[in-house]
Amino acid sequence: MGRGSRLRGNDATPVEYRDEARCAPRILSREFGKDGSAWLTMHDQDTAKEMADEFGLALPVFEESRRFWHAVVDAGLGEEDPSHGVTALERRLGVSLESPNPAPPQQENA
Repeated sequence: MGRGSRLRGNDATPVEYRDEARCAPRILSREFGKDGSAWLTMHDQDTAKEMADEFGLALPVFEESRRFWHAVVDAGLGEEDPSHGVTALERRLGVSLESPNPAPPQQENA
């Protein structure tokens, strides 16, 4: 499926781009959201794995993603917004993606 055929929002901007444009500045400035929890993301992926197993599907890329969310929860970030997944990745790699001059968070259109 090509990028142009993915879901689009009301303004015809690809949904994944809008999410990146909204979330990336928040992550870099450490303005993490409260739009869910890493635990819930992990749980959803576990449920999807059960369904894949039921149908005999091998999904190696998905399985790696599922292991990542388990690691995020194991790192004590389960109750945090999924954007904190970046924090777990930074800890694993020994780096920080924090912007030295963070831009102010963008306002979402109502």
